[in-house]
Amino acid sequence: MAHRIYVYNVDSKTGEQYSHYLGEWNYEIPELLLPLFSCDPRSKGKLLYFDKINGVERLKSFYQLMGEHYQLLYKKAYYEPVNKMFEILDALPYDTFVIDAWDVFNMNEEKHSDQAKDWVLEIKEKSRLYDQAMSKQNLGWLEKEIFARSGYESFLDMLQTDWVEYGLGYWNDELYKNPAETFEENSLWGLKDKKGNIVTPAVYDE
Repeated sequence: MAHRIYVYNVDSKTGEQYSHYLGEWNYEIPELLLPLFSCDPRSKGKLLYFDKINGVERLKSFYQLMGEHYQLLYKKAYYEPVNKMFEILDALPYDTFVIDAWDVFNMNEEKHSDQAKDWVLEIKEKSRLYDQAMSKQNLGWLEKEIFARSGYESFLDMLQTDWVEYGLGYWNDELYKNPAETFEENSLWGLKDKKGNIVTPAVYDE
C-alpha cells in the first residue's frame, strides 16, 4: 500500500486552514514541484511548513525555465494546465503551505519530529540544486542529479506523463472543479465556494 503525504494551506498567524486539502502524494514531494517548497522550510513537531508566496514565485521561475528549455511555452497542451495550476496556487488565501507526512513517518521507528527535521534539511539541500539550475538557466546537470535513480530520464518525461498533466494532476481536482468566487460585503472582499459557503471572510480591500 502506498504511503502518502498531505498538503494544506494555512494562515501562519491564526492557524486557519483552507477548506480543501491541496494534494495527496506518494512518499515524497514530486520533483516538478520541489521549488514550491524551497522558501523558508521548517518543521514543528511532525509537520513541515513553507512560505507560500515566495514558493509560488520560485515554481513559476522553474516552469519558465522548463518551458524555454523544452520549447513548450507556446504549446496549448503545456500552457493550459500550467496556467490553471498557477491560478489555483495564486488564489489560495493563506500564506503558508503545510505538509503532514505522518503516514510516511510511520514506516520508520524514529520519532516523527526528528524525521520532519531531517526532511527539512534534505529539502534545503535539494533546493540548492534547483537554485543553481535556475541561476545558470541550465537543466542538463540537474536532471542527471535528480533522475539518476528514478524511472524518468528528464523533467520532460515527467511533465508528459498522462496523469501528471504537466503538474496539474498532482493537485486535488476539487480546487478547480469547485473554484472559489469573490464576494463583497461592507466594501471588503472575501471568497465563497460554488455552494455559497464562505471560504475566506470579507476582510480584504481587494
